[in-house]
Amino acid sequence: MADKGDSAFDFYLTKPTNTLLSEQANIIKLGIGLNRTCRVGSYQANKLGLHDMHGNVWEWCEDVVNTTSRVHLGDAWPHEGCRANSRYWSPQSNREFDLGLRLARVPSGALSLETKMPPVAVAPFTDADVQRIAARPAEQQVEEVRKELMQRNPGFDGKVGHKIEDGVVAELRIVTDKVTDIAPIRVFSALQMLDLSGTAHREEKGPLTDLTPLAGMNLAGLTKLDLSGTEVGDAGLVHFKGCKKLTALQLRGTPVTDAGLAHFEDCKELQVLNLGWTRVGDAGLAHFKDCKNLKGLALNWAAEVTDAGLAHFKGCSDLTTLLVDHTKVTDLSLLRGMPLKELSCDFRPERDAEILRSIRTLETINGKPAAEFWKEFQKE
Repeated sequence: MADKGDSAFDFYLTKPTNTLLSEQANIIKLGIGLNRTCRVGSYQANKLGLHDMHGNVWEWCEDVVNTTSRVHLGDAWPHEGCRANSRYWSPQSNREFDLGLRLARVPSGALSLETKMPPVAVAPFTDADVQRIAARPAEQQVEEVRKELMQRNPGFDGKVGHKIEDGVVAELRIVTDKVTDIAPIRVFSALQMLDLSGTAHREEKGPLTDLTPLAGMNLAGLTKLDLSGTEVGDAGLVHFKGCKKLTALQLRGTPVTDAGLAHFEDCKELQVLNLGWTRVGDAGLAHFKDCKNLKGLALNWAAEVTDAGLAHFKGCSDLTTLLVDHTKVTDLSLLRGMPLKELSCDFRPERDAEILRSIRTLETINGKPAAEFWKEFQKE
């Protein structure tokens, strides 16, 4: 800092309209400091947008008037008052290591006390990194991948669920609420289960959208996939086109559409399919019409699904769980004969009561034990 007589710094000087009053600077007429700090932004910023944290610091500055004299700025912990442009005769070699001027700049908008640091540049995760880590024992692979994920995803807690079978990592679970870069998981070439979901029932989806690191991975052995609660869309699903062994597919709360579901058309072994809270419609459900082994189907809050979409699953004789509430489904007659244990629907007594009573296997209806559900219905 140089000439404090410059107009840019006149907030600190003695111009009539820019005087830093003693009560503002935490000093009194006798020059005794208040011996306390003040929060950044407590006082008006100068023309540079800087807030002097009055009351706790000093700084020595060069004085262009005379190189042997210096200028004190601000106030300080010691019980001594000072003003900008008041010269203090000390040699240039003198240094006060407990003194200094602290300034904080608020770019725009409401004042924030949080300091946001720019992200640290991280080198790309290369094929060489994959080979280096893959050469280690499975447990060490998991640890190295965990470290790499933390380095690339600030805020990630480092929790990596996994299962090792026959010396290889077969299952991987990562809660992706704070994860955007999954490149390190390329190390695992024999995954049977991949769970990259966000926290269940969390209002805000996880930020994960980019699944391009999965390109080239051997995912043919995948039997379970969970991307629920993420921002993964249709483009990300292309990496699972060859996963014909899938038995469980969870896409709840993602922005996937009918087009993205086309990549799973050959997944005829599905037993669990969760498309709740998506924009999927009847056309998308048609891709699963040959999934006759389904035991659980969740379409709740998939508002575009109609009777025509549900009809694709009429032949699912093993279906025990069906969630179709908050959809356009109105005809539950196709449920007759199914071994349903749990059902969630937009129940209308005059339309649905007789059908539901005919399903003797029902244990839970709309989240309540069947007996309790019917008891409350009779009261109405």
